[in-house]
Amino acid sequence: MRTFSIVCRQSGPLTILDVQGRITLGESSRSLLRVVEELVSAGHTRLLLDVAAVTHLDSSGLGTMLVGYNSLKAQGGSIGLLRAPRHVRELLELSRLTTVFRLFETESEALSLAGAKPAADGTTPSPVESRPEALPD
Repeated sequence: MRTFSIVCRQSGPLTILDVQGRITLGESSRSLLRVVEELVSAGHTRLLLDVAAVTHLDSSGLGTMLVGYNSLKAQGGSIGLLRAPRHVRELLELSRLTTVFRLFETESEALSLAGAKPAADGTTPSPVESRPEALPD
């Protein structure tokens, strides 16, 4: 079993989803979309996906991220990617989606562009939701 998890937290005006594991065709893509849709329904329209621990992203996972982007855009919101590893950046560049998803190297950078000031330690986490899931290969 591979572990896929999403932990949501609030940092200033941003809702950050710490995503870990593979975002591929199947349950991981469905789980990500379900969490994004629930957050949008609850009024969270400024999302930041921390994808530093994403080990693999396929076209289905990328499609899921685009559906989330469109849901947020329809509500006047936005979505960005935090700490994207090289394999995620390469897929975004190959698919020409670097113009859709704003990329941030640090949480502080994203917060400053969102008009918020980070805490002294650089973050202001407070748990919103946790969704660890064990998925089959």
